[in-house]
Amino acid sequence: MNTGPSTTPFRRRRGVSRTSAHPALPRAGFTRLSTLSVMALAALAGCKDNSGDTDYEQPELGAETVSLIDVDDYQFKDMNANGTLDPYEDWRLGADERADDLVARMTLAEKAGAMLHINMDSDSTEAYTLTRIEQFAGAGVSRRNDAPAEYIDYTNRVQAAAENTRLSIPFAISTDPRSHVGDSQYGVSLLQEGLTQWPQPAGFGAIAMGDEAAGLELTEEAGEVIREEYRALGIQVALHPQVDLPTEPRWGRIMGNFATEDATLTGKLGAAYVRGLQGDELDDDSVAAMAKHFSGGGPQEDGIDAHLEQGKRQVYPGDNFEYHKVPFEALIENNVASIMPYYGIPVDQTSENVGMGFNRDIITGQLRREMGYDGIVCTDWGIISDSESLGGFIGMPWGVEGLSQAERVAKALNAGVDQFGGLDDPQPILDAVDQELVTEERLDRSLRKLLAQKMTLGLFENPYVDAAEVDQHIGQHQDLADQAQIQSTVLLKNDNTLPVATARADTQVYIDGMTAAEVSELGVTGTDDVASADIAIVRVAAPYSVVPGLGISAANAIFQMPGGPLVYGPYDGLSSELSQYTIYDEDDNLVTDPSTYQAANYDDLTRIQDVVANKGSATRVIVDVYMGRPAILTEFIDDVDAVFASFGSSDANLLQLVFGDASPTGKLPFELPSSMEAVEAQYEDVPYDSADPLFDYGYGLSY
Repeated sequence: MNTGPSTTPFRRRRGVSRTSAHPALPRAGFTRLSTLSVMALAALAGCKDNSGDTDYEQPELGAETVSLIDVDDYQFKDMNANGTLDPYEDWRLGADERADDLVARMTLAEKAGAMLHINMDSDSTEAYTLTRIEQFAGAGVSRRNDAPAEYIDYTNRVQAAAENTRLSIPFAISTDPRSHVGDSQYGVSLLQEGLTQWPQPAGFGAIAMGDEAAGLELTEEAGEVIREEYRALGIQVALHPQVDLPTEPRWGRIMGNFATEDATLTGKLGAAYVRGLQGDELDDDSVAAMAKHFSGGGPQEDGIDAHLEQGKRQVYPGDNFEYHKVPFEALIENNVASIMPYYGIPVDQTSENVGMGFNRDIITGQLRREMGYDGIVCTDWGIISDSESLGGFIGMPWGVEGLSQAERVAKALNAGVDQFGGLDDPQPILDAVDQELVTEERLDRSLRKLLAQKMTLGLFENPYVDAAEVDQHIGQHQDLADQAQIQSTVLLKNDNTLPVATARADTQVYIDGMTAAEVSELGVTGTDDVASADIAIVRVAAPYSVVPGLGISAANAIFQMPGGPLVYGPYDGLSSELSQYTIYDEDDNLVTDPSTYQAANYDDLTRIQDVVANKGSATRVIVDVYMGRPAILTEFIDDVDAVFASFGSSDANLLQLVFGDASPTGKLPFELPSSMEAVEAQYEDVPYDSADPLFDYGYGLSY
C-alpha cells in the first residue's frame, strides 16, 4: 500500500485499484488517530475479512477528532461517534450503498446544506467559509492563491471544520483554472504560485490544429499533471474544462475554452483533458471534472456575456443550436463527472425561454434523456440570486426574474439540477420544501449522487493532505508545459525576419512588454535605443474592454467587456446595447463618450506605433499578440515585419521561436476577421462565417 504521496511521474496506470495517491501524513498541529503504525497498516493490507473470502486493502485514514473502529482486522472512522460501524463509514461497500445509508441519516437542514457549492471566503475571511460549513455546506470554490504550504494549511482547516459537524461529511473543494500563463480574471481563472504553467486552454486548440494527435496527447498529459497538483493542494473538483465554441468572436470568454470552431475537435480536446483529470473512471486519485457550459455558451447575442442582463439571450440565426452540443457528446462518453449549464436563454429553442439552469427541456430532455448523461448537474454561479448592479452581475436568474428564490430553486431542481453553484445560504432550499414546491425525496435523489462522488474520490477516508510533501507534486513538469507553450504559438506574418540569423549575444534587441531580467538571463543583448536595435519585440494583448463591478477596479475587473469591438480604436460603431455600459480604460478613467470607443488596452497599439516610428532603418519589428479572443490586426500588421499569436507563453519560450531554437507549428483555432463590419455580419451560432477573414481558421506559418 502507499505510505506517502507518490513521487512517481504523473502518468497513471488505468483501471488499477489503489489507495489514495495523497494520504495525509503527520504535519504540525495534525493528529493521526490510527493506533497502528504505517508498517502495521501495510501488514493488514490484503488480509481477509473474517466473514468472507474477500481481500481488501486498508486505506490510509485521516482524521483530527473522530475515533477509529476496528472491525474484522480493518480500521474505519466512527464519523457519527456512535461506536458502531455504519454502512456509510464502511469503505468496503460501494459508494451508492454508502450514500443511501448516509442520506437516510441526514436532517433536512443537512440535506439543504449539502446541495450548496459556495463561494469560499467571498468576504476575504476564512471565518466566512467555516460559518457556511457549520450550516452543512457540502462544497465550495476556492479562489485563494497562497503559497502552496499555506494553501494546504487552509484546506486542511476547512476539512477539520467539516469533520466536526454531526456526521463528519467532508467538504469538496473546487477551483477555476489556476495553471495557465496569462491574465487572472476573478470568477473565471487565477494564478497559483508554484504550479506548472501551461498555455491557456485555447492554446491546446492551436496545438491540435497543427498536429491533432500530438495536441490530444499533450492535452491529456496536461490534465494528468493538473490532477496531481490539485490533489496535492487539497482540491478535488475542477470547474473545467470549458468547451463552448468560439462562433461569436466578440465573446469575452473564448480564451478559457479548449476552443476551436470545429465542434468535433473541441470535444476530443475536452475529453482528453477529462481523461487526464479523472482517469478512465473516477477514483480516489482523480479530480472530478465539471464541464461547461451546456448546451454551449458561445452564441451570445452581439457577443455580450450572460453575466450581464443585456447578454442574457443566446441566439441562433443560423439555426445551428445542435452544433454547440457536439463537444459534450465526447465528454459524456468519457464519463465526465459533472456538467454545468450556462446562464443564457437559448432563445426559441425550447418550450419556454428561460435560462439553461431552469430549463427542463435542456437538462432533462436533452442532456439526460437524449444524450444519456446521469451524472451531477451543477448550476452556474448565482442563478438563484436576485439581479442587482451592472445589469445583473450579482444574480443571473434569466427568464425567471419574477419568481421568488424558493421558486427558482424548485424550478431548477425540477429541470434536473443537483447542486447550486454560488448559493451560500441553504434557506431558499428549505423554503422550497416548506412551501411544498419540491419534496424532500427530490433532494435525496441529488444528494445520493453528490455524496457518492465524494466517497469515490476518497474524501470520507482521508480529505487531508501533507504540506511537507507538496514540493514533490507541483511544478515538476514545467518542461512539458514549456513545450506546449511553444507548440501553441502561431506565426501569422514573417517578412524574411524569422528566425533571427545572428546569435543571441550578437543581436541588439529592444523589448517592450517583456521582463528585462528574464530576457538577459537568456543571453540576449538588450538595448534601450530602438533606433540602434537589430530587432524590436513588442508583446501586447488583443483589444479588450472591461466592466468593473463589486468594487473591483477596471484593471482587475471580473470580466473583459463581452461584446466589445475587436479593434483598439478609436471606433465609432459601438452598438446601442453596448453604449449603455459604463466603460473604463485600463487606468480606471471613465470613458465619457462611449460612442467613440477605444479599447481599455489602447496603449498596446500606441506602443507598437511608437516602436515603428522610432526604429532604425535596419530594425525588424516583431509583435506578439496574446490572443484572448479573435482580434482584428489591420491597425498595425502592415507596419511590422513579423507577427505571432500566442495563447500564454513565457518570454523565454517566445525567444526560442524568435531565434530558431524551435519552429512554430501552431495553427489558428478560429478565424481572425478583417473588419468590424465582417464581425457584425456574422451569425453568432455559425463557425467559419467571417467574410474575407484576414487569417483563416487553421492558418499558421512555420520555418
